Order: sequence, then structure tokens, then C-alpha cells
Amino acid sequence: MKTFSLALAATLFAGASAQSSFDYTATPSGSKKCALINVVMDESGSMYGDQEFMKNTALPRMSTELHSASYGYDHVLLCSTGFTNSASTRNSTTTYARDLGCTVIEADGTIKDANVVDWNQRGHFEDGWHAMMTAIDSVPSTIDTINLLTDCGRIDKNLILVTDEDRDTHSSDTVTQVKLKISASGYVLNCIVDI
Repeated sequence: MKTFSLALAATLFAGASAQSSFDYTATPSGSKKCALINVVMDESGSMYGDQEFMKNTALPRMSTELHSASYGYDHVLLCSTGFTNSASTRNSTTTYARDLGCTVIEADGTIKDANVVDWNQRGHFEDGWHAMMTAIDSVPSTIDTINLLTDCGRIDKNLILVTDEDRDTHSSDTVTQVKLKISASGYVLNCIVDI
């Protein structure tokens, strides 16, 4: 079982429903300080320990820390995309990324909708680059009644790739395209990988 430094959980900072996608180019006009954590999880069989660590330790600790007086976030929002060998259809396109939606993580570390972190271990064909692109595109404009543009005045975004695999190429996205999308969307990328 892989273990990761709990210090990472304390230092990482920065929903999906059938609604409009979040507009990354718009300027938030609200008054709340928000953190958006977007997890991209490898769903291969070897990832059980990593998945349990993220949902039971890392994410709750991140939320508790971000809500604390030290950081002062009003809302910590969580989105999740799994990448797996199960081809599914999204917007008439075959994809190997599974959008699990978005939710709120409470100040006590409780993940409001546990389905968002209901990762499986049925992967074999994994394209993490494709999953990161899908994860960014899948963020809705509203997460659990929190409108990202009218409730938040500041949104710190963190994309976390968790994997122990090399890339199986599903999409034609290049490393340059992935980097540009992450940057243009305002995310900081963190990777938890087996090295």
C-alpha cells in the first residue's frame, strides 16, 4: 500500500449536475473565498490504497485546513473524474473518463456527496491527460447551490492527478495542449504518483 506525506494534504489548495459548465473566463463577483479541488483519479486495480487515502484522509484534512482561520476559505468545493477502461459516452463522444460530479467538503472534512469519490478499481486503459481535460470541462457553474461566479469573489483552483500508471493514449491531446488548458483555466496542478 502506498503512503503519501500528510504534509501534502495540509498544503494543497486550490460538483457535477446537468447544468451549464463553469465559465473560466468570467470574473467572480461574489464575496466568498472559495477553493475548488478537482481530483483526477486513476481507477486501475492497484489504486485502492490511493483512493482510500484521498477520500478518507487527504481531502478531509485539506478541507479542515482550508476552512481554518489560517486560510479562511468560506467554501471548499470538490469535483472528481475517474479514468478507466470503461468507455462511456458523454456529449456523443466516446470517452475513457468518468465524471463523478461535484460537491462541498464541510469544515469538519465531511464530503457532502460520497458518490463524488466513489472510484472503482476496474481500470486497464488509462489516459490521465484526457481525464484532466475532461475534469476541467466538467465543472458546473453551480455546486450544491453555490454559484461559482455570484457567490465566490475568489476561486483558488487545484487539479490533483492521482495515478500509478503510464499513459494509454485515447485522445490526441499533446502535453503542450494539456499544460495550456490547465494554465488558462487557472489551476495549479499537483500529482500524486508512484515513482
